[in-house]
Amino acid sequence: MKLETSFKRGGMKILAARIKRQLLFDTGKWGRCAIYENELGRIWPLNEENRKRKIEQFAKEYGFRLSFYKPGLCAIFEKGASVQKVTTQQDHYAARQRHHQERLRNFG
Repeated sequence: MKLETSFKRGGMKILAARIKRQLLFDTGKWGRCAIYENELGRIWPLNEENRKRKIEQFAKEYGFRLSFYKPGLCAIFEKGASVQKVTTQQDHYAARQRHHQERLRNFG
């Protein structure tokens, strides 16, 4: 059991480093990082009890915030707790649309 916990903790550190890297370098000013089910399932199996709470706790421990979660699809993390919370798929979709519109304005 201890080996499993150690493996899980190592996986969390790797995932946290990936999220941090993506938030700092790849996402620019939007500060969001999507982690899909195939990666989430390595640490938190889909049928794990209290899975969302555990993912939220992971985010908090590493200085992120879980802004969107849909079991079987993905979790979206943001920088810290000061970013406006995205709570529904509709809110997330609207935020993505605003992001794309602004990118188009800045491009032209």
